[in-house]
Amino acid sequence: MSHNCKALVIRCMDFRIKPSVLSELLAKEGYQEGDYDTVSLAGAAKCALSEDQGECATFFTQINLSSRLHSVSEMVF
Repeated sequence: MSHNCKALVIRCMDFRIKPSVLSELLAKEGYQEGDYDTVSLAGAAKCALSEDQGECATFFTQINLSSRLHSVSEMVF
């Protein structure tokens, strides 16, 4: 089974951001459910710039997987 997604959404795992609220915000930007992969990481934005290779590896592994498996063409933070 093959599935392509428009985007990869990378978000902080903060419990205050409810999935329904995130879906509403994304819909306002033109991303419907099923059009994107979602990855939740503690300090997601920090991971992208971290000097800690372990943090960077996890972050970029998620990007590579989404790209390879679902052909994402956009990223949303």
